[in-house]
Parts: sequence; structure tokens; C-alpha cells
Amino acid sequence: MARETTSKSSSRDYDDDSYEREYRSRHDRELKNRRDGGSCWPKFLVFLLFLGGGLGAFFGLIDLDTMEGWFGVGSGGGGGDNDGNSGGSGGGPAYNFNQCPDDGSECCNGLESNCDLRINEMLYATVHNANHDDLLVNNHDAPFEGSLDAGYRSLMFDVCRCDDNNGNAEIVFCHASCGIGERNPTEVFENVDKFLNDNPNEFIIFNFEMNRPDVNPPQQAELWDIVAKIDSFKKKIYNHSGNEWPTGRETIESGKRVFFFQHNGWYLCNTGNEAECNQRIENFHDYAIETDWAFGDIEEIENTATSCIGTRGELGSKDFYAINNFVTTFIGPSKFQAETLNSKDFALKRIEDCKSVTNLDANFLNVDFWQRGDIPEVAQIINIQRGQKNKRSLRRFLRWIRN
Repeated sequence: MARETTSKSSSRDYDDDSYEREYRSRHDRELKNRRDGGSCWPKFLVFLLFLGGGLGAFFGLIDLDTMEGWFGVGSGGGGGDNDGNSGGSGGGPAYNFNQCPDDGSECCNGLESNCDLRINEMLYATVHNANHDDLLVNNHDAPFEGSLDAGYRSLMFDVCRCDDNNGNAEIVFCHASCGIGERNPTEVFENVDKFLNDNPNEFIIFNFEMNRPDVNPPQQAELWDIVAKIDSFKKKIYNHSGNEWPTGRETIESGKRVFFFQHNGWYLCNTGNEAECNQRIENFHDYAIETDWAFGDIEEIENTATSCIGTRGELGSKDFYAINNFVTTFIGPSKFQAETLNSKDFALKRIEDCKSVTNLDANFLNVDFWQRGDIPEVAQIINIQRGQKNKRSLRRFLRWIRN
């Protein structure tokens, strides 16, 4: 029997009415403060405050939470620290993602029941722009490696071609532009490979965004060349046959525990560069439908009639459904609002609401500031429910066969 644990997450529990009252009250206060402040502050003072705050944040003197409060772009977020994915005893995650049986029996991504689910039937806590944990407009406060320990099992990286110190072009992970959020792909792949070697019952999904400058964009084949030099990691890459996706059990038993997808680079396969598109890196939106990502505040995300609708991948197979759940303000990714967006209550409600709108089960919940909130716990709650539903369906089928 699976080991039961109690989450130590510090996110507060709300019923729907009290949450709505608190959120609306805070939002109304901040709108009033914004209006009142806007009527008496000279424009040059606002500019100086923004400039000073930007420089302060750049040099680590001012926290982005503080800046968001200054400019009134943090509505809906919590102001305190949230140790849902960090801050447990001994410095580890507060929530124990590993719910595997104590007797050493089979387990897949932290749950015994995941072994019977197919890859496209599970929900994955997903780190958006996983490479970007530095500079002013960072998406995270800590390197993605810690998110693996916390229970995140899907990672998104931006792929760029940049000049090295000698002026030679190389493939790196960056955030849209060279020099911002840069990570060395070899280091990233080696670190993930080590995690998988240390955790033989886990599997990881990558989603690469191929940055598309006007000239000389990065190619999938160049990314694969880096993977090919890490033999133990290369052997773990799954090659999809076009049939049903494997179950968790089949994934663990085969040893093919890494799934590669990419988006934005699909066009390269249709302009005479077919040889440069490696079949191990699947086109994400051939198989997945994804919501919009450009949300300026929580209210836009709460408008499920638009925030849950797929804007990419509408013509694909829709084997997967990706929900974007982060806010980007005019000063960058919102850490302040991630406090609410990544909370258990908000995330569970968003998944349920999007299911009602689209009739699709979420597979990826993409978030910023992975250390905040309860997203890995949300994934386990949903996956337990899906495992139970799958067992009930199997029992009904077996009864039908016997009769």
C-alpha cells in the first residue's frame, strides 16, 4: 500500500467564497491605490522610481515583489514566503512527492498507480523557461535542478544560437536573447541524466522552444548533436512510433525515460532542411494543444472562456493538453502573483475549470517560480484520481469480458 504523507506546504486553504472575497477586496484596494497614486505623482518621479528599482533589482538590492507592489502589478498575489516546494526539514522540499510503496514494488513518477497510466494520461508539474533563474526578468529564483527533487517532471527550455568567447556560433539555452538566462545544454543534460540514474523509477519530458531570429536560427539537429555526445543520456531518449504512448510501466521497463518535444522549429522541416530535423525530437503541437501564454494579470487567467482555449495545436492529435499558468507584467514574470497561481486551491480549480470548458484532461501545468506553491502536489492529487478512475474502468471491462 502506498505510503501516506502529509503535506507541509504553507499555502493557505480557502473555500471558494472566502478566496473570492479576499481576492476582490485586495484587487479593489490596489486599483484605488493605483488611481490615487496616478493622479498626484509626476511622471518623471515614476520614471526615476522604475529606473532605480530596475537597477536595484539587477544588482540584487531590491526584490521584484517590492517593485510589483510599487507599480500595482501584483494584484491577486500573496505577499509572504511560500515554502510549498522548498523549505522542508533539512532544506528539502516541504511536500514529499515520492508516494511509492514501502515494500519496493513498482512505482512510476512517485506513484504506483502511474504505472498503469499512459504518458499522455498523466499531469506533469512543468517548469516554464527552466533555464532562466538570473537577471532582472527571471522566471525562477533557483536553478531548475532543485525542481526535479521537488517533483517537477516536465521542463521547458529556450534554444538559441549564440557566439562563444571566441566568436564561434554555439547552441545554448537562453531566454529569447543571447546573454539572458543562459545555460549550457551539456551541463543541463548531464545533470538530468544523473538525476534519472539516481531515480530509476522517474521519467522527464522536455519541451524546447526553438528561438527564431531573422537569420541563422538554431536547428534541432544541432541540439541533437549535443545529446549524442552524452551516451548514457542519449540511450534514454524515447522514439515515438506514432502508435499509442507507452504506460508508465512500459517507460520504466524500456529505459526510455526521456521524451523530447520542440515548438517553433517545425517550419525548418519544410524548407529543404529535412535532414536537420531529428525524429527523436517530436513537434509538440502535432500532439498537444496549448493555451495562450500572454497573461498580464490573474483576472485574465480566471477568464476561462479565453484562457483555457487552445491557441496552438488545434489541428494536431490533441494527445496532450498544456495549460499555461503564469503572469508576465511590464516588468517581467510576476513572482508576486505566482504565489496565488501556484497554490493548490487555485491550480486545482484552474484544471477543473479548463476541463469544463474544453473537455480535455490537463497534462502540463506550466508555471514560473517553481519554488512557490504546490504544483507537484497538485500533479499527484490529479494523477491519483486518474489512476483510480483507470482501475474502475479496467474492472468494468473485465466484468464485461466475463459476462
